[in-house]
Amino acid sequence: MDVYADTSFLFSYYLPDGNTPKARSWALAHTDPLPLTAFHRVELRNGISLAVFRKAITAIQAAAAWSSVEQDLQAGRLIAVAVNWLDLFNDAELIAASQSAVLGTRSLDVIHVALAKQMGALDFLSFDIRQSVLAQKAGLISPIRQFVLDGGWDEKRSVGKSPPKY
Repeated sequence: MDVYADTSFLFSYYLPDGNTPKARSWALAHTDPLPLTAFHRVELRNGISLAVFRKAITAIQAAAAWSSVEQDLQAGRLIAVAVNWLDLFNDAELIAASQSAVLGTRSLDVIHVALAKQMGALDFLSFDIRQSVLAQKAGLISPIRQFVLDGGWDEKRSVGKSPPKY
């Protein structure tokens, strides 16, 4: 898979928040399916449940959001991906050892970056700036970071194009 989306991107796509316009803009401009691992499912389900707990959304909105996730799986917009967890955690440990003391990244951020690398992704979609920087340090491209800096999608940009220098 050329594109990997972390849970912050998926949450913003399926439920309204400050990043929803950016997530939906990306989805309208791109037809690439996004991977969905068991890790994504747990983290997304928990994020949706926390939004109910925090009274940011209703239980009905949460159920509708999860139904949309399931519909996108059926339609092929999301692709269920199996993970070699032993290799994943070994890769994540190496990333953490080399970057976390410098960037202050959290374990879940490191796991997302390791997952993207394991899947052979070129682009990494996240609204977490620190995680996006980690992804770039790991050799991934972070188009949302560029989106934030530019104020919109560069229609000439293709998946896997070299990242801009910041």
